[in-house]
Amino acid sequence: MQVLLSQVHRLRALVLLGRFLDMGRWAADLALSVGIFPYVLKLLQTTAPDLRQTLVFIWTKILALDKTCQVSQLPFAMQALLLSRDVVLWKLQSAASLSG
Repeated sequence: MQVLLSQVHRLRALVLLGRFLDMGRWAADLALSVGIFPYVLKLLQTTAPDLRQTLVFIWTKILALDKTCQVSQLPFAMQALLLSRDVVLWKLQSAASLSG
């Protein structure tokens, strides 16, 4: 978890975490038991496009494998989806105004 705090190593650490979570429910349980979820939630608020895909994968893996997170994180899930949609729409509108 400590390496997630370092911007230099963050992407590689997230990729490794995603691979670990791909191993199944036991991996998600272990990751949650060491307190990874608050870090993932905080990083999901980042606007760094290089991290977004990996973070969403990790977040959905945890939600898919852990029933308690499914219920407790539903409001955040809706907020995150709406926010990411708004960011994409804003970027598309910005690109269109620059090219037009």
